[in-house]
Amino acid sequence: MNLRMKSIPCTNSTSVAGTEAATGQALQGINPFFQYVLVDWESNPARLVLEWIGMALAISASLIMSLSISGPPLFQILITWIISSSILLGCALSRGSTGMVIFNSLLIIIDVMGLTRLGF
Repeated sequence: MNLRMKSIPCTNSTSVAGTEAATGQALQGINPFFQYVLVDWESNPARLVLEWIGMALAISASLIMSLSISGPPLFQILITWIISSSILLGCALSRGSTGMVIFNSLLIIIDVMGLTRLGF
């Protein structure tokens, strides 16, 4: 099953990713970002939710790291980053996004190396 989305022209000379021309017409007048999110939701709701969870986890771990810089809980932070990158890796595979697959794979490798250095 091919989950890649095709481009649909909009009336405002931009294009929005989607699966049907009717979807693009129904979303006229909506901000292009929100058009993209709505079409992405219609394409694969589970993937969109997982991507948002993955991003929220990554941002949370980064905030914890920056706010507790004198003694950050590295084990918990690294585990959170690994879970986040694993979720986003699955979503990137679903999208067929080579760059994001490579990026998240490298993040997982780096975080596992960090856990190894911590002694886990």
